Amino acid sequence: MPEKEIIIEIALERLRDFPGSPFSVAMDEPMQDLIESIRIYGILNPLIVRPMPDGCYQIISGHRRKFAAVKLRYRKVPVIIRALNDDEALVAMVDSNLQREKIRISEKAFAYRMKYDVVKREGKHPKEYFYGEKYHGIKTIEFMGKEQKDSPKQVQRMLNVTRLIPELLKKLDEGKIGFTPAAELALLCKEEQFLLNDAMEYTQSAPTLSQAIRIKHIADREDLTMDHLVRILNENNKKVLKRVVFADDVIYQYFSPEESPQEIKEQILQMLREKQTKQKEDEKEPASTKKRNTKSMSLLEIVQNGYERKRYLPDGTQVPRELSEEERAKKRTRQETVEMLQKRYGIVNQTKREEDVSHV
Repeated sequence: MPEKEIIIEIALERLRDFPGSPFSVAMDEPMQDLIESIRIYGILNPLIVRPMPDGCYQIISGHRRKFAAVKLRYRKVPVIIRALNDDEALVAMVDSNLQREKIRISEKAFAYRMKYDVVKREGKHPKEYFYGEKYHGIKTIEFMGKEQKDSPKQVQRMLNVTRLIPELLKKLDEGKIGFTPAAELALLCKEEQFLLNDAMEYTQSAPTLSQAIRIKHIADREDLTMDHLVRILNENNKKVLKRVVFADDVIYQYFSPEESPQEIKEQILQMLREKQTKQKEDEKEPASTKKRNTKSMSLLEIVQNGYERKRYLPDGTQVPRELSEEERAKKRTRQETVEMLQKRYGIVNQTKREEDVSHV
């Protein structure tokens, strides 16, 4: 690689995306911010590309910048050209994209898998070939953990996650199943994973780590059935919710980027304390004088009171709210899914079963 790299401009039509890249490019909020930034300041960091035999250039780093440039109708973009072989290009692509602020778990997992497969080939491309003598003699998952500040166990879990079926991967990215339980359940065969996905849809529940381990033990000893999974997952529906978790993109939109997690926590607690004080004051007032000032309700109050799901009379009495057409459709879909799974696996509704027993 030359000591000083030269930045040149290349037409967009001569750029090609990296094949098989696990990183997606979408028109989300961060992309809109990037487009606005490029609109004002231009592309500050050049793309990294490598030459291809057909005269085009393959993007190593900068897929999102290219996407934004296309949206802004750029004709050319600044690039740095590097002569890399296939393995070098793959490792460089993975390393550059892992530095992004927001990345889905599945993207990171498949990036780890791609990098692991390349670096693992020690006979052809030892780790020190890419990263220097300091990694001589270190296990692949250990050196990958050091590079990304993950423990070897975390790296191994990431590699396991790549064995999940697409339906469970989607649930993992959406936060509907925990990362550690997912890594454990990834050791199930494909058929058992499809069965698990159906059980999660039926019970509207996700396994905890201890439940995931139990499920894996059952699968190791005998045939895993829908009845096994439903019985285990239904344990969660009998527990009282003891904590509420918000996804980052849900909670952070209400705070500035400069605020630390501790500052955000303190603000939320302060709002809760104020709400508690107000509730105590309201309890001292006569019911006839209580009024709900909906215009001044904060996000936290809406979440806490379930205001979007309840309606109140002027005296504070709660009354049922009619479901919207969309809510009715979701309810019908849910009922149809339950009936379909009951028919497919011969499951008897637990509530109905208890009622039948009580009448005997």
